[in-house]
Amino acid sequence: MKNLSFLRTKEDDKNFHRSRIMFIFKNGKVTVAPKGVSYSHLEWFEKEGWVDRANSIAFLEENTRGFFISSQNALYFYKGVGFYFDNQLIEQVKNMIGDLQRELGLSGDTRILAGPKKKVITGKEYPQKYLGTIRELTA
Repeated sequence: MKNLSFLRTKEDDKNFHRSRIMFIFKNGKVTVAPKGVSYSHLEWFEKEGWVDRANSIAFLEENTRGFFISSQNALYFYKGVGFYFDNQLIEQVKNMIGDLQRELGLSGDTRILAGPKKKVITGKEYPQKYLGTIRELTA
């Protein structure tokens, strides 16, 4: 089994985690985490009982997740252990924009980005792509 410790909250992650609102696309719906929590997506999924050691990687690979940072008016999304995205995932997010807007209270000016907020995580570089604002993506 792959070591997922880099997806667990470290002390210096807590302020960042509190500053965002996490979400997941699960069973065709947007599910939003409680606001102001200091834990990671993986830890949220464990608390909900959605994952355990046996299925956590498969769950992360199968479900799109992300977060909204209100101070930056930016929404980030990705999939998998490697924070990846592809054209199919981008289309899925575009199709769910209305639900995300409702559930997270997003404005038309909210910026949408594919990939993690930090391009380098634990020494590994991840791609990131700016897609536009909600208004631009729904025009």
